[in-house]
Amino acid sequence: ALYDTIYLEFSRRALIQFRRDTFLALCAPGLPLAGYHTGRRDTFGDPLSPAVQGHFYGQSSTLRAGAGALAWELGEVSPGESRDFTLYLAAASSEAAVLKLLAEAGRRSGPKWLEATAARWKAWLGSAPGEPAVRRSLVVLKLLTNRDTGASIAAPEFDPFYLQCGGYGYCWPRDGTYAALAFDQCGYHEEARAFYLFAVRVQNKDGSWQQRYFTSGSWAPTWGQQIDQVGTVLWGYYNHYRLTGDRGFLAQVWPSVLAGAAYLLGNLSPENGLPGASLDLWEDNFVQSTYAAAATCGGLTGAAKLAREMGETARSEAWEQAAQKIKSAIPAYLWDPRRQCFLRGINRQVGHHDYQRAKEEGVHAWTDRDPLGIYTTYWVARDPRLDAAALGLVFPFGVLDPFDPLVENTLKRLEEALTSPAVGGLYRYEGDGYAGGNPWVVTTLWLGIVRALRGEREAAAALYRWALHNASPTGLLPEQVHRERGGPAWVLPLGWSHAMLVLLDLALKGKLVL
Repeated sequence: ALYDTIYLEFSRRALIQFRRDTFLALCAPGLPLAGYHTGRRDTFGDPLSPAVQGHFYGQSSTLRAGAGALAWELGEVSPGESRDFTLYLAAASSEAAVLKLLAEAGRRSGPKWLEATAARWKAWLGSAPGEPAVRRSLVVLKLLTNRDTGASIAAPEFDPFYLQCGGYGYCWPRDGTYAALAFDQCGYHEEARAFYLFAVRVQNKDGSWQQRYFTSGSWAPTWGQQIDQVGTVLWGYYNHYRLTGDRGFLAQVWPSVLAGAAYLLGNLSPENGLPGASLDLWEDNFVQSTYAAAATCGGLTGAAKLAREMGETARSEAWEQAAQKIKSAIPAYLWDPRRQCFLRGINRQVGHHDYQRAKEEGVHAWTDRDPLGIYTTYWVARDPRLDAAALGLVFPFGVLDPFDPLVENTLKRLEEALTSPAVGGLYRYEGDGYAGGNPWVVTTLWLGIVRALRGEREAAAALYRWALHNASPTGLLPEQVHRERGGPAWVLPLGWSHAMLVLLDLALKGKLVL
């Protein structure tokens, strides 16, 4: 941590690190402590390098960028002999609470805890699909979920400077919906329901959602809202209700549906009927994106069906009509007849350099003013780059049938343009340079789902195997696969990757309910 304190609690022989109301404690009950050392990282007093050499200097407390090392006396270990012992790590909101947890944990041996933990997970998995990869993915999604609030983080991270990660330890409504979809499709309706009720609690008064949240529900750092997340959550509400028939759930989410649908209707462009420009799925483009159009169409369609269940016929018809207008506008404005594929988006905000280049190339471009009239903003008419997010038109939102000729052509173009020639897998979009530019597990499995829905089982199964081949040694799925050597790149595990693996497995078995 950056602004922490780390110290040795002598009476329990426990190393404790805390910041504000977060306390972590480490000990090995029953073993005599042979040495300790605390110090600041990357300074002369850093304890980690000396500890590797077996040196512990006895400093018992340090603040700011603290680290600590402990040594225990195991007795003489003969050549070829092994000695097992158990380390206990506890987390709580105060010193008293964390020491109490350590004391309680120490009353049971490590093997007994392992046995109890395994039994608990086996009971929870129950009749889940039998493939180890699917069962592991469900466990990952469960572990990424706050059991008190229902919110799930995108991925676990432990790098406060974000040098080897992208800031994923938050709950995105979109990612959470895909996790909830995987839970729902496997019969874990309580986990899905908990997420959706979290979404109800944190929704903005205008019907939108923030880009991301802490799992407590407070806002996380943000760089802009995304209209596709509103459509995604509304579609998720409908999907959960369709699978469960839970009238109590419908009553709980109905006010959120009203607010969310009103937000979507209020943010449709009068010029083309598509959702207004916002950050796109990948959060690096301010544009009227194809994916946002698919999500908004799906969200309004789902809301219309929920409205019918509520006896709100007028609202149902109005929302369904709006969804149909978007569905008609998508091929009219977002289809590229030259490349025979859907555009990434239209009416894209760009920087001055891209604006000038567009003008030089004869591409339609224009300027506008920011909402306060202070600064000039620059726009181009189209973003022609091929983007795997166009798959959202088929799954999960069902705007287009998997066998639609537009879908067939798009799949061909996406595979031709975005498949990595070195390691396989699908890049997100043409020219993607994030984290060095790698194929993504999410996009590859997404393509597999659409292929499976088209009955192209072997092509879909090959993409499924690719994901497993590039997992970590423990079977965890990363966000990306290294573009040169294969294997995990960037964050690990990514919840969205594991959700897509579960969904592709179901699609391959013909059990994905849409």
